Amino acid sequence: MIRLCFAILALLSLLWIAPALVQAEHPGRPMAQQGPLRLLCWEAGPHADHQLILQGLAEGLKELGLIQTGPVPEPVDNSTAPMWQWLAKNARGKVVFLEDGFYSAGWNENLRNKVRESIATRGKVLRDFDLVLAFDTWTAVDASVMDPDFPVLVSSVTAFANTELAKSLGKGTDNKVCVVHEQDRLYRLATLFHSLFGFERLGVVWDNGKNGRDMAGLNELDRAARDQNFTLVSCAESLWGEKPDVLEKHLLACNRKLAKEGVDAVFLTLAPEPASHLDAANALSPLTKAGIPTFSLAGGRELKAGALLGTGKRMQLALGRYLARIVADIIGGIRLPQDLVHVSPLVLSLNMQSALALGWDPPLKVLAITDEYVDMDGEWQENGLLP
Repeated sequence: MIRLCFAILALLSLLWIAPALVQAEHPGRPMAQQGPLRLLCWEAGPHADHQLILQGLAEGLKELGLIQTGPVPEPVDNSTAPMWQWLAKNARGKVVFLEDGFYSAGWNENLRNKVRESIATRGKVLRDFDLVLAFDTWTAVDASVMDPDFPVLVSSVTAFANTELAKSLGKGTDNKVCVVHEQDRLYRLATLFHSLFGFERLGVVWDNGKNGRDMAGLNELDRAARDQNFTLVSCAESLWGEKPDVLEKHLLACNRKLAKEGVDAVFLTLAPEPASHLDAANALSPLTKAGIPTFSLAGGRELKAGALLGTGKRMQLALGRYLARIVADIIGGIRLPQDLVHVSPLVLSLNMQSALALGWDPPLKVLAITDEYVDMDGEWQENGLLP
């Protein structure tokens, strides 16, 4: 039956159209890069999104003729470091991935300032890099506090409009931090999720730290709730920076709370992933046992652990290719603006085991934009019908 459904998509796949890259107006007089563009990588901690974006960036640079390299290796786990090291050793051309240029705080709040200061010092003293590729909201906030005199290009930011991060960057007159954000991403996903299940009460778990609301994209979820006439039921816990066992315990407690409060569905916002597949499955167990549909913003391990729907990896690969165009602009001498808007293609991942357990037959409009799925044996499969 599954094979038949995906076969039907041969014609529907023609409806999937990748969005054109947004061309922003960049202030500043062009001054072309002299020599190769030397890159650093800065993340608050590992996440599956980061390596997919980096993979898309490398593939985009290859397509633009800016680097020469063999096929970029597929991500193995959540760590971005191995892919960065591979690019440092194998990529040649107008862009250089510095071998000693990978910085990560491992989601450790105690290391966060140390990493930021190390990059700031390197930029002031050594000046041996030209651009910092940064990932996630934590890093974007830290870069804005740093007020660097070198360009920082940030992606994998959950939300930007009307956030504290946007306000912080807006205060600077010559801020060299550029945030690439995906406008209305969570709003679009929550609206799609609601169109499928018509829930009245949507559960959401978010971090209770300083930037927790922004990292969960609650502003966009609040707007979707108002427009689609459903209620958000939230549970705030300490998530980012916690050890894996504590993280699993907190996620489990919140999911139990949401199930007990009778939510109709749960939107799993961007949060650290538990240490293993079994840990992730245990954290989700109160929802799966209660037959509550779940949408995972992270996809990947959370989806294989039992989440019903999630984002497809093509969303992050497309973002990486967009960053490659920005890097090409920088090489051409165009100065970065404060922020750039990117609209990802709406692509999903699907767990067929979870769909069967819920008694839910995925409609064709879902199958038509699904790029990968967990089959009935619990294994990942690619939907080869998408272009």
